[in-house]
Amino acid sequence: MTQWIYANAPLRLGRGSLDTLRELPGRRIGLVIDRPALEVSGAWKRVQTILEEGEGSWEVLADIRHEPLVGDLAEPRQHALDFQPDSILALGGGSVLDAAKALWFFYEQPQATWQDAFRFFAIPQLGERARLAAVPTTSGTGSETTCVAVFIDEEGQKRLMMSRSLIPSQAILDPDLADSMPAAVAAASGMDALAHALEAATCRIASPLVQWAGLRAAQECFRWLPVSVKEEKGEEKRQARERMHYAASLAGMAINNASAGLAHALDQVGPRFKLPHGLVCAILLPHTLAAAGPHPICLELSEGLGLKGRTPEAKCLRLAERVRELVQEVGLPVSFREAGVPASGYEWEIPRLVETALLSGSLQLAPRILTEVEVAALFRRAYNGDP
Repeated sequence: MTQWIYANAPLRLGRGSLDTLRELPGRRIGLVIDRPALEVSGAWKRVQTILEEGEGSWEVLADIRHEPLVGDLAEPRQHALDFQPDSILALGGGSVLDAAKALWFFYEQPQATWQDAFRFFAIPQLGERARLAAVPTTSGTGSETTCVAVFIDEEGQKRLMMSRSLIPSQAILDPDLADSMPAAVAAASGMDALAHALEAATCRIASPLVQWAGLRAAQECFRWLPVSVKEEKGEEKRQARERMHYAASLAGMAINNASAGLAHALDQVGPRFKLPHGLVCAILLPHTLAAAGPHPICLELSEGLGLKGRTPEAKCLRLAERVRELVQEVGLPVSFREAGVPASGYEWEIPRLVETALLSGSLQLAPRILTEVEVAALFRRAYNGDP
């Protein structure tokens, strides 16, 4: 009989749940943040007030403002060792949360190297010196509940830390923090969440619980993402931001207990051409869905969305078209050409991109494993935005 494990961080959620920071254990709190983003949203002042009301001390260990590079943690590692926090608090998007996971690891394992960090499922249990609290301010990566942290190495390659030990000690989902997200950030991060939901649910090792979570998260994205990115303010948009905040975390839980799929296997385009990860997923997802072929989850989602087709293949192709329509609806480019990637540079990189994709575990766990020729063709279709 097949058995599965379903693991994720303990959650506190709801508007105003940021106030539970008062309950953080310990008297020394080290922060990992994206300070400009927090200041724009007004959350930074709120966080400061909460922390200053406590009896302990706090310091900012790292200020992360882009997808994290391995070099970004050199000074924060030493700062953490000097300050000796008993709680690490991460407030920001996926890059901030990922950086905090790595800092947590290096703080508890001071002699460890990046080579140690990138050994899959070889990180020892963390939490002896500090606990990690993750508070997302964007609605996409689900990093607050996953066992993965993504970094860019010195050669511009995406590298993964992966271990259940990296799942945060707790996560706080306060939709108040997502209300001020710029529309472009909400759109790209929302498409990342949709990719997580669909890829996890159709993964070869997905449990029934993962499939249900992924399917529900995908349904939420189709329903609420367009409302979340519209310019008009109001109660419906506020509700959409809240629903997308929860959907992204639910998709994160799903992918944490299965695997990413083809869009994430091919996402090295992002580091190569300095494109946001969510945008890369948005461009790739219609093509990877079409390439993966029919899957019961895609058929169920297609039927729920009212999409028509005489055969399972036709229904799944219509779903891929619907994803493309969603990308356009939320104002994102549907091709790498439209995103500003130069044609000559892109074509030059395709052999290297294909080689990297074929080595990805995400490709191996996708519903259909693509050949080298198919991957290259997919990259070219994604560049031109061909249906």
